[in-house]
Amino acid sequence: MRVKGEEALEVVRRELQAIMKRGSKITERDLLRLSAQTGIDYSTVLRVQQELS
Repeated sequence: MRVKGEEALEVVRRELQAIMKRGSKITERDLLRLSAQTGIDYSTVLRVQQELS
């Protein structure tokens, strides 16, 4: 199960980096969407976003 969690975190990182590369601002809606799509809780997605910023 841990591998799936790590894969999901990597998906979140890639998606957030793609948004940033496009020059778009990452919105709360983006974070909530990623949380729902990956099954990772919102606070973890937010932490990843903060690490990338």
